[in-house]
Amino acid sequence: MEVEKNNAVLRNVLTWANFLQPKDDWFATRYELLTFGPLLRATLDFGITDQEWLNHAEDDEAEELRNDLSLSEELLL
Repeated sequence: MEVEKNNAVLRNVLTWANFLQPKDDWFATRYELLTFGPLLRATLDFGITDQEWLNHAEDDEAEELRNDLSLSEELLL
Protein backbone atom coordinates (compact mmCIF):
# COMPACT_ATOMS: atom_id res chain seq x y z
CA MET A 1 0.00 0.00 0.00
CA GLU A 2 1.40 3.37 -1.00
CA VAL A 3 1.21 6.22 1.51
CA GLU A 4 -0.59 9.28 0.19
CA LYS A 5 1.49 12.42 0.37
CA ASN A 6 0.40 15.96 1.19
CA ASN A 7 -0.81 16.85 -2.31
CA ALA A 8 -2.91 13.70 -2.69
CA VAL A 9 -4.56 14.26 0.69
CA LEU A 10 -5.18 17.93 -0.10
CA ARG A 11 -6.84 17.02 -3.41
CA ASN A 12 -9.08 14.47 -1.69
CA VAL A 13 -10.16 16.99 0.95
CA LEU A 14 -10.89 19.68 -1.66
CA THR A 15 -12.83 17.21 -3.83
CA TRP A 16 -15.05 16.10 -0.95
CA ALA A 17 -15.50 19.68 0.27
CA ASN A 18 -16.65 20.72 -3.19
CA PHE A 19 -19.01 17.75 -3.42
CA LEU A 20 -20.55 18.21 0.06
CA GLN A 21 -20.99 21.98 0.09
CA PRO A 22 -24.33 23.29 -1.20
CA LYS A 23 -24.39 24.67 -4.74
CA ASP A 24 -26.25 27.82 -5.66
CA ASP A 25 -27.32 27.02 -9.20
CA TRP A 26 -30.54 26.02 -10.92
CA PHE A 27 -29.54 22.43 -11.64
CA ALA A 28 -28.32 21.37 -8.20
CA THR A 29 -30.61 19.37 -5.98
CA ARG A 30 -30.49 20.74 -2.45
CA TYR A 31 -30.71 18.41 0.48
CA GLU A 32 -31.82 20.62 3.36
CA LEU A 33 -31.54 18.14 6.25
CA LEU A 34 -27.75 18.08 6.21
CA THR A 35 -25.46 20.80 4.88
CA PHE A 36 -21.75 21.49 5.04
CA GLY A 37 -20.09 24.88 5.17
CA PRO A 38 -16.65 25.95 3.98
CA LEU A 39 -13.50 24.23 5.19
CA LEU A 40 -11.98 25.56 8.39
CA ARG A 41 -8.46 26.96 8.48
CA ALA A 42 -6.13 26.68 11.44
CA THR A 43 -2.69 28.00 12.30
CA LEU A 44 -0.68 25.69 14.52
CA ASP A 45 2.34 26.58 16.62
CA PHE A 46 3.96 23.17 16.24
CA GLY A 47 4.95 20.72 13.55
CA ILE A 48 7.68 20.45 10.94
CA THR A 49 7.99 23.28 8.46
CA ASP A 50 8.10 22.37 4.79
CA GLN A 51 11.54 23.94 4.39
CA GLU A 52 12.97 21.93 7.31
CA TRP A 53 11.56 18.73 5.80
CA LEU A 54 13.07 19.60 2.41
CA ASN A 55 16.49 20.15 3.99
CA HIS A 56 16.58 16.51 5.13
CA ALA A 57 14.85 14.85 2.15
CA GLU A 58 16.66 12.81 -0.48
CA ASP A 59 16.91 14.41 -3.93
CA ASP A 60 14.00 12.60 -5.60
CA GLU A 61 11.72 13.14 -2.60
CA ALA A 62 12.75 16.80 -2.34
CA GLU A 63 11.85 17.40 -6.01
CA GLU A 64 8.46 15.74 -5.54
CA LEU A 65 7.82 17.81 -2.42
CA ARG A 66 8.74 21.05 -4.19
CA ASN A 67 6.21 20.21 -6.93
CA ASP A 68 3.56 19.36 -4.32
CA LEU A 69 4.16 22.59 -2.42
CA SER A 70 3.78 24.79 -5.49
CA LEU A 71 0.63 22.92 -6.57
CA SER A 72 -0.83 23.06 -3.05
CA GLU A 73 -0.43 26.84 -2.98
CA GLU A 74 -2.26 27.11 -6.32
CA LEU A 75 -5.13 24.89 -5.15
CA LEU A 76 -5.66 26.90 -1.97
CA LEU A 77 -5.89 30.31 -3.68
